[in-house]
Amino acid sequence: MPEAHESFQTLRAETRQRDTCQVCDTIWEGTTQHPDEVEGSAKVDFGSVQEALSNDCPGHKPLIKSFASFCNSIEKAHPCSDGSKTSDAKLFFDTKRGIISLGQVSWWLCVAKKDDIPRHPGQIQILDPNWVNVRIVKGWKRTCVSEHGKECQNPTKIWPVRPAWLIDVVDQRLVSRGVAGDAEFVALSYTYGNQAGLTIDADVLADLQRPGALATSRISSAVAPIIKRAMYLTAAIGERFLWADALCIPHVDPAETKQELELMGAIYANALVVIIAADGTARDGLKGLKGVSEPRHVQQTVIPFRDDEHLILPTMPEPSSNKTQYYSRGWTYQEELLAKRTIEFDHDTVFWHCQYGRTTEDRVFRGESGMTYMDQYLRPAMSGYPHLLAFAQLIIDFNMRSLRHDDDALPAISGLLAILSRCFDGGFLYGIPETCFERGLGWKPLAITKGLRRRKPSNRPEKHRLQPSGLPSWSWIGWSGLVDVGLTSIEAVRMSDVTEELSETIPITKWYTGGSPREPPSRRRRIKSTWFETRESRKDFSKPLPAGWTRFLAPSKSPFGHDYVYPDGCGEFIFKHVDLPSYGLGNAFYYPFPVASIDQSTPPIMPPQTEYLFCKTTRAHVRGRPKQDAYGKRCNMVGLFDGMSNKIGDLYLSNSEQLTMFEDSMDAEGEPQRPGTFVELVAIYRSRHYPKSLVGNSRNVAGEVCERYQVLWIKWEDEVAYRLATGHVDKEAWENLELEEISLVLG
Repeated sequence: MPEAHESFQTLRAETRQRDTCQVCDTIWEGTTQHPDEVEGSAKVDFGSVQEALSNDCPGHKPLIKSFASFCNSIEKAHPCSDGSKTSDAKLFFDTKRGIISLGQVSWWLCVAKKDDIPRHPGQIQILDPNWVNVRIVKGWKRTCVSEHGKECQNPTKIWPVRPAWLIDVVDQRLVSRGVAGDAEFVALSYTYGNQAGLTIDADVLADLQRPGALATSRISSAVAPIIKRAMYLTAAIGERFLWADALCIPHVDPAETKQELELMGAIYANALVVIIAADGTARDGLKGLKGVSEPRHVQQTVIPFRDDEHLILPTMPEPSSNKTQYYSRGWTYQEELLAKRTIEFDHDTVFWHCQYGRTTEDRVFRGESGMTYMDQYLRPAMSGYPHLLAFAQLIIDFNMRSLRHDDDALPAISGLLAILSRCFDGGFLYGIPETCFERGLGWKPLAITKGLRRRKPSNRPEKHRLQPSGLPSWSWIGWSGLVDVGLTSIEAVRMSDVTEELSETIPITKWYTGGSPREPPSRRRRIKSTWFETRESRKDFSKPLPAGWTRFLAPSKSPFGHDYVYPDGCGEFIFKHVDLPSYGLGNAFYYPFPVASIDQSTPPIMPPQTEYLFCKTTRAHVRGRPKQDAYGKRCNMVGLFDGMSNKIGDLYLSNSEQLTMFEDSMDAEGEPQRPGTFVELVAIYRSRHYPKSLVGNSRNVAGEVCERYQVLWIKWEDEVAYRLATGHVDKEAWENLELEEISLVLG
């Protein structure tokens, strides 16, 4: 039995000898329970609140009174619709989880740790309400670095990167990578707010490299307060070098500046730990560092409990659900996502996050969970599989965030795209994976009730814009809001029990890209959709399996009784790969494919970011009429009709402003009043759909396979077409329209 476990038993025995209250004993047992002793849940019924309070024991009575008062306040704020009262409910205590509950209200309780008693069983610290205990923070880092091993060393398998410049917090100056050598560094992630920062030209850069430069009044007064606080914290946790973009990306050498901006994702992923200032801006972030920043205001619920013990309601081991400005900013998204360890200042509380999980400063941290905490959508990219569904979720999360300058959209996520590019063959062109480029072009609004906003170039001089700063209409980079780049209709690669509809993308043209709408054909770069080009050969199951794959007979029904849907050429076998993470069916795919082997030596793929697309395709003019959603209300969708008023497809509008162009075709009851509004459509690819439908007792069965053309609604300006919206037209209906072959230039 572990020593700490023995101390639990000894302290409990001593307590029972001096206090015979059964309720106190029960609460003590439940709030000091060791995992080795847990043998199932045991709820103890204390009766009503009045019955529990009738016991005059001074040990637990303060707890009952505090909890009852809290329940009353909840009841007053949210009275039950059925007229029932919390005070009439029974009071329970769960000895397994340490939870006291009354009706729907509960508290999770822990015994406060007493430092003067060796191996005290308390799991929660009583905090200084004003100041952070930096020794705890240093202990987090020390425990993780020394005990967690490879799980926390390089979870994103990032290639080694050294920033061009670092802040030496000991010598109080800026040093080059040559001076810092291979030493570990800390990175700072924060929001600027209204802080202008220090303009670093060649003269200032020379001054910053002098020992003590950052302590001089002339320079210190121009440096954001948050950087000085981060310098203090870096030293306090035993590190010497800090990276903060405002000081460490001088704008002296444009080429070096561009390179550092492109490497920002890799810099945050390489940092030993990232300090996240979620509770403020450059001017007021990182509160609670004594002698350095303003005090914070922590509010802990601490309840006296027999003799000199205390019970505490611990803070949740996650940053506050009431998200601050930090979590809404575009630039901070990849910084937080790619960090392997973070020290997070959020709502006056400090959190630690590494691959073993999260903890807070009020918790006794032993780093013992053993649970990998990498973002669930980032994890597939480390396996070598170009998981379009996971990529789609990452883009949803990013594209809802705000940017000070719209044309920072691509720079703000370039670091993440560089890391993902190692499993997406060919990398990304303005946020669209080239290996499945056609599918990426067919992105649409995620919700037909919410609109997208067209991003616009800022009025900054060109030399001050971060590159590449383009906002092409054909890419989701050019639009702000909820976008779906492959979430709802899933490309048929990996099997799933929950997929509503599977589809396969079929290219119909060759796509090229260039930096100018008048780029001659000889200088245009061909975009190779390698996934689609090699898909049919992967379905030749007579070939030897690629390395790592195993073949199994294909099931016809899922464990839930659903009929599995198989794409053309599949259905006899399913395939599993030894290195791919398990999802749903236990990691089963319709066909095998080469899986990239990714480690820290795998470089990113970064093709030139050019804003114009070229192809030869067909176009048609059809009419559009507004549609209604399932509740009979107008939504951002338009039905498409041919010249005979036959319904041939749908158009997913980008926003409600576009819908006003179609209003005159409907009467007050929502019925067609006029033939509809003409729209110009161009085909970008064909798709084959394998839908599921609901029948009988809601069992999923395979629906009828159909084919469609994915189309763009476009407008022309100076011989360049710009995307307005995306949609689809039934294959046969499209081919029966009066089609015109055109050379399309998309900008």
